[in-house]
Amino acid sequence: MANNGRSAEKTIKGYYYQFDYSIIKVLELPDDNDTICIEGVEDVDITDESNVIFHQCKCYESSEYVHSKITPAIRQMLCHYAQNKSKGFHYHLYGTFQSGQEKFPGVSLSFIKNNVCTYTKNKAPHVLYDELSLNDSDLNDFISHLT
Repeated sequence: MANNGRSAEKTIKGYYYQFDYSIIKVLELPDDNDTICIEGVEDVDITDESNVIFHQCKCYESSEYVHSKITPAIRQMLCHYAQNKSKGFHYHLYGTFQSGQEKFPGVSLSFIKNNVCTYTKNKAPHVLYDELSLNDSDLNDFISHLT
């Protein structure tokens, strides 16, 4: 049967990556009272005595890193943060790429404002921090909760 570009191989590999990551996180739980939720707010949500950490896993093994690959996940986390600012949640984004990781500049206010929050969708420009009523202080707080 012809592939026709509709192979599910990459999707399935992504699920395996997420599954393996979830198992590692279960085994790393330091306390028997810690909890883990798969496919909660993010791919893996971990709650311990003092923190809630939302983990998003991305597998792009056959792709080179470009900002646009990770920005939708960070936008989703930022939207969640905007609705829960006072709760002190933490966010982790894990990804694997074939190459190009050295192009990631690190997370900064400039990166968040220019690469994550400013985008075009359906030919309409968006400035997400304005849409979410977030100021620089809020964005810096989000950055301090993002790994």
